[in-house]
Amino acid sequence: MFHIALFIAFLYLVWRLVLPLPYSRLSKVILSLFLLFISKYHWLQLWIWGNMFSPELPTWAVLILGGLFAGFVVLLLLTLVGDIIYLIRRFILRQKHAKLTTRARLAIMGLSVVLTVFGVHQAIQVPDVRTVEVPIKDLPAELDGFKVTHLTDLHVSHLFKHDWLSEVVKRTNDTQPDVIAISGDLIDGFVENRLPDIDAYKELKARYGVFMSLGNHEYYYDGPAWAKTFQNMGMHVLENAHQLIEHQGQSIVIAGVNDEVAERFHLEGPNLAKALNNAPTSAPIILMDHRPKNTRTNIQAGVDLQLSGHTHGGMIIGFTEIVRAFNQGFVSGLYKVGNGWLYQGNGTGLWNGFPIRIGVPSEITVLILKKAS
Repeated sequence: MFHIALFIAFLYLVWRLVLPLPYSRLSKVILSLFLLFISKYHWLQLWIWGNMFSPELPTWAVLILGGLFAGFVVLLLLTLVGDIIYLIRRFILRQKHAKLTTRARLAIMGLSVVLTVFGVHQAIQVPDVRTVEVPIKDLPAELDGFKVTHLTDLHVSHLFKHDWLSEVVKRTNDTQPDVIAISGDLIDGFVENRLPDIDAYKELKARYGVFMSLGNHEYYYDGPAWAKTFQNMGMHVLENAHQLIEHQGQSIVIAGVNDEVAERFHLEGPNLAKALNNAPTSAPIILMDHRPKNTRTNIQAGVDLQLSGHTHGGMIIGFTEIVRAFNQGFVSGLYKVGNGWLYQGNGTGLWNGFPIRIGVPSEITVLILKKAS
Protein backbone atom coordinates (compact mmCIF):
# COMPACT_ATOMS: atom_id res chain seq x y z
CA MET A 1 0.00 0.00 0.00
CA PHE A 2 2.90 2.36 0.83
CA HIS A 3 4.44 1.98 -2.64
CA ILE A 4 1.07 2.18 -4.40
CA ALA A 5 0.26 5.42 -2.55
CA LEU A 6 3.60 6.89 -3.59
CA PHE A 7 2.98 5.97 -7.23
CA ILE A 8 -0.40 7.70 -7.09
CA ALA A 9 1.32 10.74 -5.56
CA PHE A 10 3.84 10.69 -8.44
CA LEU A 11 1.03 10.62 -11.03
CA TYR A 12 -0.72 13.49 -9.26
CA LEU A 13 2.44 15.66 -9.32
CA VAL A 14 3.02 14.94 -12.99
CA TRP A 15 -0.61 15.82 -13.80
CA ARG A 16 -0.86 18.97 -11.71
CA LEU A 17 2.70 20.27 -11.69
CA VAL A 18 4.76 18.96 -14.60
CA LEU A 19 2.50 18.55 -17.65
CA PRO A 20 1.08 22.11 -17.56
CA LEU A 21 4.57 23.68 -17.61
CA PRO A 22 5.34 25.57 -20.86
CA TYR A 23 8.53 23.61 -21.51
CA SER A 24 9.61 21.07 -24.12
CA ARG A 25 8.33 17.51 -24.03
CA LEU A 26 11.87 16.26 -23.31
CA SER A 27 12.21 18.57 -20.30
CA LYS A 28 8.92 17.34 -18.87
CA VAL A 29 9.87 13.71 -19.48
CA ILE A 30 13.19 14.20 -17.65
CA LEU A 31 11.49 15.94 -14.72
CA SER A 32 8.83 13.21 -14.55
CA LEU A 33 11.45 10.43 -14.57
CA PHE A 34 13.34 12.25 -11.80
CA LEU A 35 10.17 12.39 -9.67
CA LEU A 36 9.48 8.72 -10.42
CA PHE A 37 12.99 7.75 -9.25
CA ILE A 38 12.61 9.73 -6.03
CA SER A 39 9.15 8.31 -5.33
CA LYS A 40 10.47 4.75 -5.81
CA TYR A 41 13.62 5.21 -3.69
CA HIS A 42 12.33 2.89 -0.94
CA TRP A 43 11.09 0.31 -3.42
CA LEU A 44 14.58 0.26 -4.94
CA GLN A 45 16.05 -0.28 -1.47
CA LEU A 46 13.67 -3.18 -0.96
CA TRP A 47 14.73 -4.67 -4.30
CA ILE A 48 18.49 -4.20 -3.75
CA TRP A 49 18.93 -4.79 0.01
CA GLY A 50 15.78 -6.70 0.91
CA ASN A 51 14.51 -3.92 3.20
CA MET A 52 13.83 -0.19 2.97
CA PHE A 53 15.06 0.90 6.38
CA SER A 54 18.85 0.88 6.28
CA PRO A 55 20.64 1.10 2.93
CA GLU A 56 24.30 0.27 3.40
CA LEU A 57 25.47 3.32 1.46
CA PRO A 58 27.92 6.14 2.29
CA THR A 59 26.53 8.82 4.59
CA TRP A 60 26.44 11.43 1.83
CA ALA A 61 24.37 9.14 -0.39
CA VAL A 62 21.90 8.29 2.39
CA LEU A 63 21.53 11.99 3.20
CA ILE A 64 20.99 13.07 -0.42
CA LEU A 65 18.61 10.24 -1.36
CA GLY A 66 16.64 10.52 1.87
CA GLY A 67 16.57 14.30 1.48
CA LEU A 68 15.27 14.00 -2.09
CA PHE A 69 12.45 11.76 -0.90
CA ALA A 70 11.63 14.25 1.86
CA GLY A 71 11.58 16.95 -0.82
CA PHE A 72 9.15 14.84 -2.86
CA VAL A 73 6.77 14.77 0.13
CA VAL A 74 7.14 18.52 0.71
CA LEU A 75 6.44 19.15 -2.98
CA LEU A 76 3.35 16.94 -2.75
CA LEU A 77 2.05 18.78 0.33
CA LEU A 78 2.60 22.22 -1.20
CA THR A 79 0.93 21.17 -4.45
CA LEU A 80 -2.06 19.92 -2.49
CA VAL A 81 -2.23 23.26 -0.66
CA GLY A 82 -2.05 25.08 -3.99
CA ASP A 83 -4.92 23.00 -5.38
CA ILE A 84 -7.02 23.51 -2.24
CA ILE A 85 -6.56 27.29 -2.60
CA TYR A 86 -7.53 27.00 -6.28
CA LEU A 87 -10.69 25.03 -5.42
CA ILE A 88 -11.69 27.57 -2.76
CA ARG A 89 -11.21 30.45 -5.20
CA ARG A 90 -12.97 28.67 -8.07
CA PHE A 91 -15.98 27.08 -6.37
CA ILE A 92 -16.49 28.97 -3.10
CA LEU A 93 -15.38 32.49 -3.97
CA ARG A 94 -16.66 32.01 -7.55
CA GLN A 95 -13.55 33.45 -9.17
CA LYS A 96 -14.11 32.04 -12.68
CA HIS A 97 -10.61 32.83 -13.90
CA ALA A 98 -8.80 31.28 -10.94
CA LYS A 99 -6.07 28.83 -11.92
CA LEU A 100 -2.72 27.47 -10.84
CA THR A 101 -0.35 29.55 -12.97
CA THR A 102 3.12 28.68 -14.23
CA ARG A 103 4.55 31.24 -11.80
CA ALA A 104 2.69 29.55 -8.94
CA ARG A 105 3.96 26.12 -10.00
CA LEU A 106 7.57 27.36 -10.14
CA ALA A 107 7.10 29.06 -6.76
CA ILE A 108 5.90 25.76 -5.28
CA MET A 109 8.98 23.99 -6.66
CA GLY A 110 11.34 26.68 -5.38
CA LEU A 111 9.73 26.78 -1.93
CA SER A 112 9.93 22.99 -1.74
CA VAL A 113 13.69 23.13 -2.32
CA VAL A 114 14.19 25.81 0.34
CA LEU A 115 12.04 24.04 2.93
CA THR A 116 13.67 20.69 2.23
CA VAL A 117 17.21 21.99 2.65
CA PHE A 118 16.20 23.73 5.88
CA GLY A 119 14.27 20.69 7.15
CA VAL A 120 17.04 18.17 6.41
CA HIS A 121 19.57 20.41 8.15
CA GLN A 122 17.30 20.59 11.21
CA ALA A 123 16.72 16.83 11.20
CA ILE A 124 20.36 15.82 11.50
CA GLN A 125 21.24 18.10 14.43
CA VAL A 126 21.96 16.81 17.91
CA PRO A 127 18.72 17.51 19.83
CA ASP A 128 18.35 19.95 22.68
CA VAL A 129 17.11 18.90 26.11
CA ARG A 130 13.43 19.49 26.88
CA THR A 131 12.13 19.38 30.47
CA VAL A 132 8.54 18.37 31.25
CA GLU A 133 6.88 18.02 34.66
CA VAL A 134 4.36 15.17 35.02
CA PRO A 135 1.90 15.35 37.93
CA ILE A 136 1.26 11.81 39.17
CA LYS A 137 -1.80 11.00 41.25
CA ASP A 138 -0.96 9.74 44.77
CA LEU A 139 2.78 10.01 44.12
CA PRO A 140 4.68 9.45 47.37
CA ALA A 141 6.48 12.58 48.57
CA GLU A 142 9.79 10.71 48.38
CA LEU A 143 9.36 10.31 44.62
CA ASP A 144 8.51 13.96 44.01
CA GLY A 145 11.25 15.18 41.66
CA PHE A 146 12.22 11.72 40.41
CA LYS A 147 13.90 12.30 37.06
CA VAL A 148 13.46 10.11 33.97
CA THR A 149 15.38 11.05 30.83
CA HIS A 150 13.54 9.70 27.83
CA LEU A 151 15.14 8.84 24.49
CA THR A 152 13.34 7.27 21.56
CA ASP A 153 13.80 6.69 17.83
CA LEU A 154 17.53 7.35 17.66
CA HIS A 155 17.80 5.21 14.52
CA VAL A 156 21.60 4.95 14.52
CA SER A 157 22.50 4.20 10.90
CA HIS A 158 24.70 5.56 8.12
CA LEU A 159 22.94 8.88 8.71
CA PHE A 160 23.26 9.10 12.51
CA LYS A 161 26.67 7.72 13.29
CA HIS A 162 29.19 7.51 16.13
CA ASP A 163 29.93 11.22 16.61
CA TRP A 164 26.24 12.15 16.66
CA LEU A 165 25.43 9.41 19.17
CA SER A 166 28.37 10.36 21.37
CA GLU A 167 27.05 13.92 21.70
CA VAL A 168 23.53 12.63 22.40
CA VAL A 169 24.93 10.41 25.17
CA LYS A 170 26.89 13.33 26.66
CA ARG A 171 23.84 15.59 26.72
CA THR A 172 21.73 12.78 28.20
CA ASN A 173 24.24 12.07 30.97
CA ASP A 174 24.49 15.78 31.74
CA THR A 175 20.80 15.73 32.78
CA GLN A 176 21.89 13.57 35.76
CA PRO A 177 18.84 11.29 35.55
CA ASP A 178 17.61 8.79 38.10
CA VAL A 179 16.60 6.56 35.17
CA ILE A 180 17.22 6.62 31.43
CA ALA A 181 14.28 5.11 29.52
CA ILE A 182 14.58 4.35 25.79
CA SER A 183 11.32 3.39 24.09
CA GLY A 184 12.62 1.59 21.01
CA ASP A 185 14.12 2.11 17.55
CA LEU A 186 17.68 2.61 18.73
CA ILE A 187 19.12 1.43 15.40
CA ASP A 188 18.61 0.71 11.73
CA GLY A 189 20.57 -2.25 10.44
CA PHE A 190 21.95 -5.59 11.56
CA VAL A 191 24.26 -5.89 14.56
CA GLU A 192 27.39 -6.51 12.48
CA ASN A 193 26.76 -3.37 10.40
CA ARG A 194 26.05 -1.05 13.33
CA LEU A 195 28.69 -2.11 15.86
CA PRO A 196 31.21 0.61 14.87
CA ASP A 197 28.64 3.34 15.59
CA ILE A 198 26.85 2.19 18.75
CA ASP A 199 29.75 2.04 21.23
CA ALA A 200 28.59 5.24 22.88
CA TYR A 201 25.46 3.50 24.18
CA LYS A 202 27.77 1.86 26.73
CA GLU A 203 28.49 5.30 28.20
CA LEU A 204 24.89 6.10 29.17
CA LYS A 205 24.76 6.68 32.94
CA ALA A 206 21.84 7.00 35.33
CA ARG A 207 21.51 6.51 39.09
CA TYR A 208 19.38 3.37 38.76
CA GLY A 209 20.32 2.30 35.27
CA VAL A 210 19.36 2.41 31.61
CA PHE A 211 16.12 0.68 30.62
CA MET A 212 14.75 0.05 27.16
CA SER A 213 12.04 -1.66 25.16
CA LEU A 214 12.36 -2.85 21.58
CA GLY A 215 10.79 -0.91 18.70
CA ASN A 216 9.67 -2.18 15.32
CA HIS A 217 13.03 -1.42 13.71
CA GLU A 218 14.95 -3.72 16.09
CA TYR A 219 12.70 -6.57 14.99
CA TYR A 220 13.31 -5.82 11.31
CA TYR A 221 16.99 -6.59 11.98
CA ASP A 222 16.79 -9.62 14.31
CA GLY A 223 15.22 -8.44 17.55
CA PRO A 224 16.68 -11.20 19.75
CA ALA A 225 20.20 -10.41 18.52
CA TRP A 226 19.70 -6.74 19.30
CA ALA A 227 18.22 -7.51 22.73
CA LYS A 228 21.31 -9.57 23.58
CA THR A 229 23.63 -6.86 22.22
CA PHE A 230 22.01 -4.12 24.29
CA GLN A 231 22.02 -6.32 27.39
CA ASN A 232 25.76 -6.84 26.90
CA MET A 233 26.16 -3.05 26.69
CA GLY A 234 24.72 -2.68 30.19
CA MET A 235 21.10 -1.84 29.37
CA HIS A 236 18.10 -3.51 30.99
CA VAL A 237 16.08 -4.77 28.02
CA LEU A 238 12.50 -5.17 29.22
CA GLU A 239 10.72 -7.61 26.93
CA ASN A 240 7.24 -7.85 28.45
CA ALA A 241 8.93 -7.46 31.79
CA HIS A 242 9.45 -4.97 34.60
CA GLN A 243 12.01 -4.01 37.18
CA LEU A 244 11.41 -2.57 40.62
CA ILE A 245 13.45 0.43 41.74
CA GLU A 246 13.78 1.55 45.36
CA HIS A 247 14.22 5.29 45.81
CA GLN A 248 14.33 6.89 49.25
CA GLY A 249 12.36 4.02 50.73
CA GLN A 250 9.68 4.02 48.01
CA SER A 251 9.21 1.68 45.05
CA ILE A 252 8.68 2.62 41.42
CA VAL A 253 8.03 0.16 38.58
CA ILE A 254 9.82 0.49 35.23
CA ALA A 255 8.20 -1.79 32.63
CA GLY A 256 8.50 -2.46 28.92
CA VAL A 257 6.42 -4.29 26.33
CA ASN A 258 7.44 -5.69 22.97
CA ASP A 259 6.42 -4.01 19.74
CA GLU A 260 3.50 -5.56 17.89
CA VAL A 261 5.63 -6.22 14.79
CA ALA A 262 7.42 -8.96 16.76
CA GLU A 263 4.55 -11.30 15.89
CA ARG A 264 5.45 -11.05 12.19
CA PHE A 265 8.76 -12.70 13.09
CA HIS A 266 7.08 -15.42 15.21
CA LEU A 267 8.13 -13.71 18.43
CA GLU A 268 6.03 -12.64 21.39
CA GLY A 269 4.05 -9.45 20.85
CA PRO A 270 3.12 -6.87 23.48
CA ASN A 271 1.80 -8.42 26.70
CA LEU A 272 1.14 -5.90 29.46
CA ALA A 273 -0.24 -8.48 31.88
CA LYS A 274 3.02 -10.43 31.64
CA ALA A 275 5.08 -7.24 31.89
CA LEU A 276 3.37 -6.26 35.15
CA ASN A 277 3.09 -9.75 36.65
CA ASN A 278 3.82 -9.53 40.39
CA ALA A 279 4.48 -5.78 40.21
CA PRO A 280 3.22 -4.00 43.37
CA THR A 281 -0.03 -2.21 42.56
CA SER A 282 0.73 0.50 45.13
CA ALA A 283 3.88 1.65 43.30
CA PRO A 284 3.82 4.18 40.40
CA ILE A 285 4.23 2.41 37.06
CA ILE A 286 6.21 3.83 34.14
CA LEU A 287 5.76 1.83 30.94
CA MET A 288 7.83 1.92 27.77
CA ASP A 289 5.65 1.00 24.77
CA HIS A 290 7.14 2.00 21.44
CA ARG A 291 3.79 2.84 19.83
CA PRO A 292 1.11 4.98 21.47
CA LYS A 293 -1.84 3.01 20.08
CA ASN A 294 -2.48 0.99 23.28
CA THR A 295 -2.14 3.93 25.64
CA ARG A 296 -5.75 4.01 26.84
CA THR A 297 -5.80 0.26 27.51
CA ASN A 298 -2.44 0.40 29.29
CA ILE A 299 -3.49 3.26 31.55
CA GLN A 300 -6.80 1.57 32.36
CA ALA A 301 -4.67 -1.39 33.49
CA GLY A 302 -2.86 0.80 36.03
CA VAL A 303 0.02 2.47 34.16
CA ASP A 304 0.70 5.97 35.50
CA LEU A 305 3.02 7.19 32.73
CA GLN A 306 3.57 5.67 29.31
CA LEU A 307 6.62 6.62 27.26
CA SER A 308 6.27 6.16 23.50
CA GLY A 309 7.89 7.12 20.22
CA HIS A 310 7.30 5.86 16.68
CA THR A 311 5.53 9.01 15.38
CA HIS A 312 8.69 11.17 15.32
CA GLY A 313 6.34 13.96 16.37
CA GLY A 314 4.94 14.17 12.85
CA MET A 315 8.16 15.82 11.58
CA ILE A 316 6.46 18.61 9.58
CA ILE A 317 3.88 21.12 10.77
CA GLY A 318 0.62 20.21 9.05
CA PHE A 319 1.81 16.68 8.29
CA THR A 320 1.47 16.17 12.04
CA GLU A 321 -2.30 15.93 11.61
CA ILE A 322 -1.95 13.00 9.21
CA VAL A 323 0.39 11.21 11.63
CA ARG A 324 -2.04 11.95 14.50
CA ALA A 325 -4.89 10.30 12.59
CA PHE A 326 -2.92 7.05 12.31
CA ASN A 327 -1.92 7.01 15.99
CA GLN A 328 -5.21 7.31 17.88
CA GLY A 329 -4.88 11.08 18.16
CA PHE A 330 -1.38 11.06 19.68
CA VAL A 331 1.54 12.65 17.87
CA SER A 332 3.74 14.83 20.12
CA GLY A 333 4.07 15.90 23.73
CA LEU A 334 2.31 15.20 27.03
CA TYR A 335 -1.27 13.87 27.02
CA LYS A 336 -3.60 13.34 29.98
CA VAL A 337 -5.29 9.99 29.43
CA GLY A 338 -7.77 8.84 32.05
CA ASN A 339 -5.96 8.66 35.39
CA GLY A 340 -2.54 8.58 33.78
CA TRP A 341 -0.30 10.24 31.23
CA LEU A 342 1.33 9.56 27.89
CA TYR A 343 4.53 11.27 26.90
CA GLN A 344 4.74 10.98 23.13
CA GLY A 345 8.32 11.77 22.15
CA ASN A 346 9.28 13.61 18.96
CA GLY A 347 12.25 11.30 18.64
CA THR A 348 15.92 11.83 19.37
CA GLY A 349 16.82 10.99 15.78
CA LEU A 350 14.65 9.67 12.95
CA TRP A 351 14.48 7.18 10.12
CA ASN A 352 17.09 7.87 7.43
CA GLY A 353 14.46 7.30 4.73
CA PHE A 354 12.61 10.51 5.61
CA PRO A 355 15.18 12.85 7.23
CA ILE A 356 13.29 16.12 7.63
CA ARG A 357 11.98 18.28 10.48
CA ILE A 358 10.11 21.54 9.97
CA GLY A 359 8.76 23.03 13.18
CA VAL A 360 8.93 19.71 15.04
CA PRO A 361 12.37 19.46 16.68
CA SER A 362 14.00 16.28 17.87
CA GLU A 363 14.50 16.06 21.61
CA ILE A 364 16.14 14.55 24.66
CA THR A 365 13.33 14.72 27.20
CA VAL A 366 13.70 15.05 30.97
CA LEU A 367 10.47 14.00 32.66
CA ILE A 368 10.21 15.08 36.29
CA LEU A 369 7.59 13.30 38.37
CA LYS A 370 5.61 15.66 40.60
CA LYS A 371 3.01 14.96 43.23
CA ALA A 372 -0.37 16.02 41.78
CA SER A 373 -1.99 18.76 43.82
